This record gives sequence, C-alpha cells and structure tokens, in this order.
Amino acid sequence: MNNIEFVYYLAYGSNLQLDRFMYYIKGGSYPVTGKYQDGCSDKKPHFNTNTPDKHIANNIRLYFGNISSSWGNGGVAFVEESSGSKVLGRLYKVTKDQFYEIQKQESKSPHWYGRIIDEKVLGKKDGIPIWTITQEKQYKSKNAPSEKYLNVVINGFEETGYSEKEILIYLKEHINK
Repeated sequence: MNNIEFVYYLAYGSNLQLDRFMYYIKGGSYPVTGKYQDGCSDKKPHFNTNTPDKHIANNIRLYFGNISSSWGNGGVAFVEESSGSKVLGRLYKVTKDQFYEIQKQESKSPHWYGRIIDEKVLGKKDGIPIWTITQEKQYKSKNAPSEKYLNVVINGFEETGYSEKEILIYLKEHINK
C-alpha cells in the first residue's frame, strides 16, 4: 500500500534552476556558492527532470530581501500574499517529507524560509496541493539581489520556458519594490 503524500513545491528564486534545486534533493556542494546541502532522505526526484513544469501563481508577489553571504551579500527571493499579483515559477512534485527537508535546508531561521504558503493561497494542480516557502512577514527587509544570484534566477527562468522579454519585465518590476 502506497501512503506517500505529494505536494508541488513552487520554486520562484534560485530553485527555478534544476541543477540548483537538485542539491536539496540529492545533496552535495553547489558549485556557484560552495554551500553544502545534506539532501533529502528520499533522493529520488518524483518529477520529470527533462520537462520543466512552468507555473504562474496568483495572489502572491515576489520581492528580494535579507543579506546572503552565499550570494555575494545581495538579497534573495521571497514571496508574500498580495491580491492581484502574480509570481512566475516552476513546480516540482515532491513528497511531503522531501518538502519539509528542503525547507529545513533552506531555513536557518524565520528570517529565511520558515513559513509555508499552502494550497489555500496557491491552489492545487491535478488534485495535488501547491506549497512554497518564504520568510515571516515581520522580518521582511528589502535588498536587491547580487549579479551572481540574479544570473542563476534568470537561467532558471529561461530553463523553465519563460521568454527573455517576460523575464526582464518581471524582474525589473520586482527588484527593489
């Protein structure tokens, strides 16, 4: 009997890039930052690694905040609920256990990715809830991303199938807003 529960993890920042995201699943040192990730207990991807699952989430907004030494002291991507806004993203089908392990690897404190936004805001796809992680609202501090971080995000958008025009308009709209 298969009791595995799945969710779709909505990626909207550096995790848009498959190679970057897979370090949270499989573990190892991500070459761009040199940061080591433990990976998940279940190291199997439960999504098609050859076909990106492009997704636009409504009623949330992207912003960049905090200071990340791993990313050249620039800000990193976060989201917050915002009526009428949208986030360009990518979905990864993961087990709930993998989701919580990914969150643990991302979250050193609520200043980072300690809060889950679930299907009440993000909805479902094919009957499976869509979840993402972000920082607690009270810790929000805006900071533009570094070039190093932005390059990974842009690469992830391109890999996911967004056009150059879509990416540039979207990022210009959200950096330092």
